[in-house]
Amino acid sequence: MAPGRFHLAGSLAVARNGFSLTALADGGALLVGGEDMKRGTTAKVDRFDAKTRSWQPAAPLAVARHQHAAILSSENTLLISGGIDVQHRRLASAALWSTTTKTWRALADMTHARSNHGSLRLEDGRVLVVGGRGSDDRCTAACEMYNPRSGVWEAAAPLPSVACDVVLLSLGKNRVHAFGGQAKGALRGLSIYDVAANSWKQGVAPPVRRIAHGVTALDRHRVMLTGGDSQRGPLASNELYDDRRQAYRPLSAMPEPRNSHCSTRLANGEILITGGSSPTQSQLPSALVFSPNSNVWHNLPPMPEARAGHRAVLLRSGHVLIAGGWKTGAGGQPLGTTLLFASP
Repeated sequence: MAPGRFHLAGSLAVARNGFSLTALADGGALLVGGEDMKRGTTAKVDRFDAKTRSWQPAAPLAVARHQHAAILSSENTLLISGGIDVQHRRLASAALWSTTTKTWRALADMTHARSNHGSLRLEDGRVLVVGGRGSDDRCTAACEMYNPRSGVWEAAAPLPSVACDVVLLSLGKNRVHAFGGQAKGALRGLSIYDVAANSWKQGVAPPVRRIAHGVTALDRHRVMLTGGDSQRGPLASNELYDDRRQAYRPLSAMPEPRNSHCSTRLANGEILITGGSSPTQSQLPSALVFSPNSNVWHNLPPMPEARAGHRAVLLRSGHVLIAGGWKTGAGGQPLGTTLLFASP
């Protein structure tokens, strides 16, 4: 594949949004669940084969769901939790995918049904689940942890305040950072979880609070926040959070504001920005690469289709797999096409 360009990687059997997309240790990826605007919530699962660069159907979920969380709980297992079912109810159920047997196994239910939550594998192997929307459709502060040794969910300290749509990153030993999120019309900043103490504290508030933005770890200490939405509309601004200094600093702005885009760290350390929505052009086909060392943006050839709300993951090959989203002029109709980006 020509470097620095997007290449078609086939189409999903069912175009949908609200799915999870996770890169696997075998070099491929697993796309789970989602919502089709015509057929509703689906249990379909698709596996991307890196060798053939094609999509293959995989064993479906026992319970259809969208807006769930998915995280690799080990090199060979993927844990999905919560979500919204076909009757628009929040789910407490969880399941484990085995890359060896290529089958699902039901796990114990979470204590709290939820969607739009964050999940992260901790250093000790447990999986932390944070916030989200509860059964009453309100954002929650509830957190819990799945223990793979005992097979049960354990209590965890709640967030300092309720939040949906948080992004979780592990910075430093036994600490989890929850970036962004929203609740009751207010945008959240940063909360930090101490695993050993089982306690949260408020982190340093960012200069600009944002949602539907990119949150990408540059390394174990620095995180880049890109674009998104403030309460005044889409943003072109970007910030760098340095956990060692507990401080933010501004980075050069993107050429145009965007939210609901994807921000992916490439193998060479640069940041790939794809698609999103802008106030002037609805969904965007444009793509950019940011160099953290020079603080400079570079335009890339555009994607074949404009898209926002999609998913993107870095594969073991160094290519970026892009799937789904919605497109301009279709009233939010999902896209079934997928792309591969070959890094320069």
